[in-house]
Amino acid sequence: MRTFLLISITTFLFVFLSGCGTDDKNTISQKWRLAEITSPKIQANLEKMGDKEKETFTKAQEQIKEKTSFEFQKNGKYEFIFLIRGEEQKSKGTWELVDDEEGQFLKTKEDSTNREQRLKIEKLNKEEFVLKELNSDSTLLKLIPAN
Repeated sequence: MRTFLLISITTFLFVFLSGCGTDDKNTISQKWRLAEITSPKIQANLEKMGDKEKETFTKAQEQIKEKTSFEFQKNGKYEFIFLIRGEEQKSKGTWELVDDEEGQFLKTKEDSTNREQRLKIEKLNKEEFVLKELNSDSTLLKLIPAN
């Protein structure tokens, strides 16, 4: 009886926890656009800029947000489109969700360079996907559905 109860509880937890991951993967699996990018470094630089520099920076940031998209497919593939110095760039690779004691992460691996990156998932729902870069700058990327 005790063994049966233990197996039942284990099965329930496995099914319940597996379902949570599937829901998150389904939520992520769509096309997102960049709504906001924030970091302490960007904020510090903005505070040092004059009005004209701030205006130029703000226009460039708006252009970056307009052109940047993240498309995550259910099969674990991704495509990022972004601007570097006004030039459109593409990155393709694979993605997966990783859960550990520190939280939930989006792990990506770029096809062309094999570069891996882990981004902490700060918030995830159908309207908003917030990722935190794990570096000294702690940049936050706020994504919203592209549609």
